[in-house]
Amino acid sequence: MLKAILAFCFRILGASAMAIGGSNFVFGIAFTARLIDTALQILGMAPSPLAEFSIASVDSEFRFYSVFWFAYGALLWQSAGRLETGLARAGWLIALFALSGVGRVTSYLVYGTPAPLFVLLTWIEIVLTLLMSAIWLKLVADNKVAKG
Repeated sequence: MLKAILAFCFRILGASAMAIGGSNFVFGIAFTARLIDTALQILGMAPSPLAEFSIASVDSEFRFYSVFWFAYGALLWQSAGRLETGLARAGWLIALFALSGVGRVTSYLVYGTPAPLFVLLTWIEIVLTLLMSAIWLKLVADNKVAKG
């Protein structure tokens, strides 16, 4: 059951990363951020100020990093189907996600509260990291006991 939950988390996160990375690369960060923000407004969230994403340097940087975000999503998706043999890789993928959340928290501490969209993403990253880490640690412990 725990493997199924972790695989589900990997698939949802992987699909999201590939969709966002692909959209950022093809359409740009301003379009992608507006699209996500509009969807969240339909769900009742306050709109986010997103004008700063229309700057050429910001768009360039996001399009560059979008390839890596897409690749991370693809690795998550692939790993979801290989948790039996890939617990070590799963741990690294969770650690990378955790570190990206640390980056967001650091930005919050240095620059202050970001747009509501990014506050929500930060909370999703913290909660999802804790959930995936707890499941992964339990799976690793069970795997050691089974081999031991």
